[in-house]
Amino acid sequence: MDQRFSDYLTQYKKNYTFTETECQKSEICGVRITVTLYEYDTESEHRDRAEILLEKDGLRYECEGIERPRWDFYPVTVDGCPCILFSKTLYGFTLLDAETLTEITDFFPKKVMNGEESFIITHAQSFGKYMILDGC
Repeated sequence: MDQRFSDYLTQYKKNYTFTETECQKSEICGVRITVTLYEYDTESEHRDRAEILLEKDGLRYECEGIERPRWDFYPVTVDGCPCILFSKTLYGFTLLDAETLTEITDFFPKKVMNGEESFIITHAQSFGKYMILDGC
């Protein structure tokens, strides 16, 4: 895990007590995805956390995510290989090889650690050698 993301996650969870709310299950590229959602609410703010588990043919990939009201996973193709793109936080992304469940890349923007905004992915699609990311 990117150390910047790990530091951000640690800071984010300070002073919050999270309670389990629901579990979402889906399948993409033959990969079973289970997201266990947790939340903390006050009148002035809403905080989210999730435990993310991907499984395929006895392989497992586990991680933690924060800040997203829902966790979306997108099937994309990179160099002809099936992959899954998703975010562990509101910003950045993780790209996994769908066959081996290994990370191809795990990107978390450094400027978010400085309190700045960054691009938020809301949809991803691949076409041949191109990937199109939509967001704000």
